[in-house]
Amino acid sequence: MLCRPATAHGCIASFDGQVLFAPAGYTPSTLQQFEYNSGLSVSRLNVHTYYFLVLVSLTGLTTLFSQTECLVAKEEETAIRPTEAFASTFHPELRVEPFVWKYLAPSKEIITLNRHFEYAFGGLFPIKVIMLHVRCNDKLHLVEVYRCENRFFRGLLTSLQRLLSWLDAQRERRKEL
Repeated sequence: MLCRPATAHGCIASFDGQVLFAPAGYTPSTLQQFEYNSGLSVSRLNVHTYYFLVLVSLTGLTTLFSQTECLVAKEEETAIRPTEAFASTFHPELRVEPFVWKYLAPSKEIITLNRHFEYAFGGLFPIKVIMLHVRCNDKLHLVEVYRCENRFFRGLLTSLQRLLSWLDAQRERRKEL
């Protein structure tokens, strides 16, 4: 979703926990490569990377051209069971799996859903998104699962995320040397 820089900054600053942007079909072994908040990593979520993601995913263009449908936007205080998946209301293939809750709260703390958003971005490269703001361990986490309907574009987005993850790994390896 495209928003003003001040809004983006305020929202990003509110997340003091994990930030995950994962494609549908992610697995426990791939989850870490979709994390956007490890230290001063290349893929750290900030206003610049937010706008980079909006640009690369073309979601900003679909919003500008009124091709974005907001399906769910609600604030709530709902407990989530760490043993259950949370599926999209409109697109059941978009799910936050129980291993994500374990990743965020390894000792099975209470997980509270604070905000729930779902979007359908139209245009040439349609993307469906479920976005959850959850609180556990006294931290606010962002979990987003998306699915790009265009196979070529989906591959491009996945490759970009892998590249960012690889760059982070290379930077960490150089720091250790």
